[in-house]
Amino acid sequence: MVAYKRAREKADYKGSPHRLLEQLDAIRLAAFIEAPEKKSRGTYKTVYRIEEMDPDICALAEGMGIKELPLKTPIPFSVYT
Repeated sequence: MVAYKRAREKADYKGSPHRLLEQLDAIRLAAFIEAPEKKSRGTYKTVYRIEEMDPDICALAEGMGIKELPLKTPIPFSVYT
């Protein structure tokens, strides 16, 4: 498994492949929809952030370069008022 090899080489991961998949599953991307200021007629803006995580999972994500990946997703959204 490529992810397991990368985790062992770059993040000095010592666990099993099954445990690695469990830890990677805990890394979640959150999408926040920011409304324009009340006095303007601007458009809504989507901001993506990785959610907070345990320190060991955070170290794994940093070691594997996950935190440096572009935080965009092609998921469309609509806002109704």
